[in-house]
Amino acid sequence: MKSFYNLYSSLKTKSADESTAQVAEFKQNINDTQGLVLSAAPWPFLEYNGTKTTIDGTNYYQIPNTLRKINTVIVTTAGGTIYRPTPIEDAGFWNYLLSLNSGESDVCQYYYRLGNLLYLYPTPATTGSTITIKGRKRGKELSQDDYTTGTIVTATITDESIVGSGSSWLTRKPCDNQFLRIDGVTGDYRWYEISSITSDTALELVKPYEGASIAAGTETYTIGEFSLIPEQYHDLMIYRPLALYFSQNEQDVNRADRYFMLYDGGFERGLSPVRGGLLGQMFKNELQKNEGMYLDPSPDTTQNINDFRIDDHIGGESW
Repeated sequence: MKSFYNLYSSLKTKSADESTAQVAEFKQNINDTQGLVLSAAPWPFLEYNGTKTTIDGTNYYQIPNTLRKINTVIVTTAGGTIYRPTPIEDAGFWNYLLSLNSGESDVCQYYYRLGNLLYLYPTPATTGSTITIKGRKRGKELSQDDYTTGTIVTATITDESIVGSGSSWLTRKPCDNQFLRIDGVTGDYRWYEISSITSDTALELVKPYEGASIAAGTETYTIGEFSLIPEQYHDLMIYRPLALYFSQNEQDVNRADRYFMLYDGGFERGLSPVRGGLLGQMFKNELQKNEGMYLDPSPDTTQNINDFRIDDHIGGESW
């Protein structure tokens, strides 16, 4: 995994250009590349699933800022009845529904998104129904350097709580897309996503710590900010910025083309009609949730792998 700091540090080294203006451009190109990649396809790793609770007489609910696009809304009453309201795209039809003044009901028929608000029709009649919102996450612009101040005092195996000393972790809020790694003297040197930061010296992990327990320790650590792009494709945010750097004023066309080839096989540069390179691998590997097709062995039949074929999907959706 490469944190934002690792990414732009690598760009400084590979370009041999550490000027203030160029470092700022590298940081912008990292974020631009992240945006292009995340918008290139309906990636499963961007799926979002969150819930809200209905309030009697209230027909609108705040949509989390991390949610970019709504795909499905499901309303489940306290009694267990499930409703799948129909999405409304036309503002005129939504206004027509409101003009009917149909009153309140827990039989949810439609939903409408207006900015960061989700509206339900008709207005819920009771409090306590669960609104399940499924959609796609919004990419967050990377901006934070790695943080290493202080030490880790307590980290217990199978526990999510981490205690530090001499740290100022509240300065890292909000903690979206930030990970903690305890160095390998006692820690397991693995990255753990941070769920919440409760004080300058206390935070919670998304998943339990799996390394050796630390008690009254003084272990060094790193908190880094990471892209939503899966870790094996983080080099995309190195290849494209370097390609752009070396193509400026045609200063080194050969090196620029080489990095474009590593990035997407030269597709963006116009060197190839199809995506290749590391981005091509991402399209091939990340548009399906499972590693591969499972075939249940049968003693009565013999299957040939050529009988089964999954075509590559290279479609996308706008960001």
